[in-house]
Amino acid sequence: MGKHHNGKNSRKRILGFKTIISPSKQKIKEHYQKLADKVHHLKAAPQDKLIWTLNPIIRGWCNYQSPWNSSKTYGQLNLLVFRILWRWAKRRHHCQRSFKSGDNLEKHHLIPNNKGGNNSDDNLVLLHLHCHDKVQRNHSKKVKTKAGSHK
Repeated sequence: MGKHHNGKNSRKRILGFKTIISPSKQKIKEHYQKLADKVHHLKAAPQDKLIWTLNPIIRGWCNYQSPWNSSKTYGQLNLLVFRILWRWAKRRHHCQRSFKSGDNLEKHHLIPNNKGGNNSDDNLVLLHLHCHDKVQRNHSKKVKTKAGSHK
């Protein structure tokens, strides 16, 4: 072992070994499952709500695990969380296609202005123009159906 990989006793004497503590596989699995459940529960929520819900959970777990050798664990969890968030983002986007520089894009109000919505970032999502048109048509059909059912 190198000189920086050896543990020391209370008198700073090199012991010849170092105990490396890392989070247990069970705790990693529980943490990931908690995050996955939150993402699933918030599958229709706006992005900011998802972020505000997940950040304290992730930050708290990382702070708790910080005294240990957790960098490998953080890397594994980073990949797993990226995958569940990627799936969440793809579900939220109607056509599942990436935005490209030449695409026609439209801002879509999650809560329409006539229903009390506003132009704040938490009420807007970016959609392809054709996706926005499709959402608007579906919304118009629902409004007409509801109006017809009250007659």
